[in-house]
Amino acid sequence: MDVVFTPAGTDWRQHLAMANRVRTIYRRLYSVFGVCTQWRDLCLARPIFWKIVPMCDFPDSSWCPLSAELSFQRSGGQDLNIVMDGDPESFGRMKALDGIEKHLARTRTLNFYSRAFTGLHDTFNLIMVYCVPEHMSQLSLCIASSDYTVHREIFTSESLNDRNSEFHNQVTRALSSLTSFRITEVRFDWKFVTFSTRLFELRLKSIRLAGSSEVTGFMNALSSASELRELTLIRILASADQGSVLPQGRPVVLPRLKSFYLEDSPQNFIMLILTSITPRSYRLTLFLSRRAVRNLLYDLDNSRANKKDLYPVLAGVPVHELRMSHDVIGYWTSRDGLHGLLESMPNLKILRLEYLELNKRLLQGLCPPQSSQDITFPKLQTIEFLHCYEPDDPDGLGDPNFDFELELETVVNSHPLERMVLGLTQYRKKIISTPEDAAELEKRRNLIQWLQLKVPFFQFIPDEHSGDDPEQWNLWEL
Repeated sequence: MDVVFTPAGTDWRQHLAMANRVRTIYRRLYSVFGVCTQWRDLCLARPIFWKIVPMCDFPDSSWCPLSAELSFQRSGGQDLNIVMDGDPESFGRMKALDGIEKHLARTRTLNFYSRAFTGLHDTFNLIMVYCVPEHMSQLSLCIASSDYTVHREIFTSESLNDRNSEFHNQVTRALSSLTSFRITEVRFDWKFVTFSTRLFELRLKSIRLAGSSEVTGFMNALSSASELRELTLIRILASADQGSVLPQGRPVVLPRLKSFYLEDSPQNFIMLILTSITPRSYRLTLFLSRRAVRNLLYDLDNSRANKKDLYPVLAGVPVHELRMSHDVIGYWTSRDGLHGLLESMPNLKILRLEYLELNKRLLQGLCPPQSSQDITFPKLQTIEFLHCYEPDDPDGLGDPNFDFELELETVVNSHPLERMVLGLTQYRKKIISTPEDAAELEKRRNLIQWLQLKVPFFQFIPDEHSGDDPEQWNLWEL
């Protein structure tokens, strides 16, 4: 039912947080439910419509036990998709549900999102006690607390280290049967983790690997996911016992890996993971941040790294898409900086830049250098500028030779583009008060018209339509 009345031309699910998506699904279901008696009977006769168990709080209300109990009843014998997004009091309401034990045994997917540590362990433990681990296929755990030192130690009271605990046994049994596993800011002792050969998706965000043994344990656990197809690693904070060089173990053989997304990680981890995974037949999306020019040390301090040390590593892996945002200013936003980075990725096809000033240095850096014909420079098929802006020159003291429209045209002519998005956050429709204003507006219109003719797919996004970024934590495809 999550596709009833879907707006044409947009994937609305990509822009909803987990709780909002559940609310939208059920609002649409009850809209159908209330059309007439026949439609109501039809909805009640289809258990598959009720397999999502909603336990999601909202700013204006807490989740209602009756909603969960109705899903339990109406879903019949269907596998359940439990969606929990609540405060510490959610544990008490969940535990009080009628027949909770037998219903949890039908859990197929578990999506757990919390903004507080209190009660999270108890709730997760309750689910793991009564579910059938081998029956669970998708597990999603996310903590969105602002206190990193708390949720980093979430399972210390009964962690995976305690191999005699029932909690340890249930979790490890579940991990050995999952097809999808996503965690954010949740700590596991990786040396006790062995993934199922059924695992096809792994997503880890804001994970701390403190010390050489944890790094080695994580890499060994990753090696066990031999059927993995989709890997997402975001903000993996790994450090060795001493120094900045992480322990390099045996190769991580992932023969079926198709998609690899790596974002916002220190340089020493980027180099470790990219040189370890084999074979290199996957497509890599790399999102570089300022952490890429730092090496993380054991005490969470940083040592400066040479950005050029990344280039030989990047040259040896299949970087398909590169993303950068405003925090790389000073590293890869100059002409020479961009040239050096892009030359290390000759097979790059997609470039996405966010929240950056589209000045002369940056735009020239996107064009192949004219000094040498021997340099291998990528031939981009897609360029996206999102939330970017033109240089602000209210006093007229900027570069008099900089012509934004001309420089952008040069970029477009330098690549066989199939798609381009131009999102300008400081673009305004000026009031025409002088001939110069009219000429400038006409020049911009001509540029947009030229881009529409030049690039097969072109989209111009002015400030008032730029919108917000999609939510990072979405519900599973159900």
